[in-house]
Amino acid sequence: MPDFFSPMIYRKEIPNPIEKVILGKNKKSTYYLTANLFYSSVHFAVRKKVVDEVKSFLTPYLSDCPKLGENISISIGYQSPKKTKFDLDNKAFFWQKIICDLLQTLEKIEDDNVDYIRQIHYFYEKGDSKIILQINQL
Repeated sequence: MPDFFSPMIYRKEIPNPIEKVILGKNKKSTYYLTANLFYSSVHFAVRKKVVDEVKSFLTPYLSDCPKLGENISISIGYQSPKKTKFDLDNKAFFWQKIICDLLQTLEKIEDDNVDYIRQIHYFYEKGDSKIILQINQL
């Protein structure tokens, strides 16, 4: 769960996160949005297309984030109504990587290194499909 004892800077709920990107017509052109995408043998050009599509999905949700300073904590919640089991770290890591990079691209944070982001937390909740992003000042 997010650290509710530190002052909250920003919180955003992103409804109905995309779960896959389809770049072609055959089954091999479907890429599920998990950390496996970064570690598998997916060609870098394909990986870039998938990441760019996900960043396009997220940008409207994160555009209202204020400029962030140093010493922040990021909590990423993954909420799903599905009864299937999945690895939280696999799903949340994918979104963490994209969100941190996008915050830097949108100039909301100068860098995503440890001078700026000191903690990252993942949590899961059952419910309507969404990603919960909360940023706290440490």
